[in-house]
Order: sequence, then C-alpha cells, then structure tokens
Amino acid sequence: MDQQLTLEDSQEDQIWWKLTTSGTYSAKSAYEIQFEGTQKLPIAADIWKPWGPTKCKFFTWLLLQATY
Repeated sequence: MDQQLTLEDSQEDQIWWKLTTSGTYSAKSAYEIQFEGTQKLPIAADIWKPWGPTKCKFFTWLLLQATY
C-alpha cells in the first residue's frame, strides 16, 4: 500500500480522547478504563462494613481476590 501524507503548517494539531463523547481527556474516563472488563465481587463490599481490625479485613479481601 502506498499512502501519502501531507502536512500543513497552517493547521494546528488536534488531539481527540476516544474514551469520551466530547473528545476531551478526563481523569474520570482514564480511571474507568482501567477497570474495563473486570468483575466486582458482590461480597467484597461486605468485608469493609463490619467492625474489625483493618489488617484482618484486608487479609480477607486478599483471600477473595485470590479465589476469584
């Protein structure tokens, strides 16, 4: 394939962020794309609700991550 590219000095470059409808970058859209295709565990949110030492909650959360 032979393609030719013509550059024009009179036109400014344009950058489009394809993850938003407006084409502008947002930190929210960049954050959300990181979790594209991941699944949330319904029980994972229940780990953090009851009282208990944070290190125990974190360990339980890690166990759930390893099993799913």
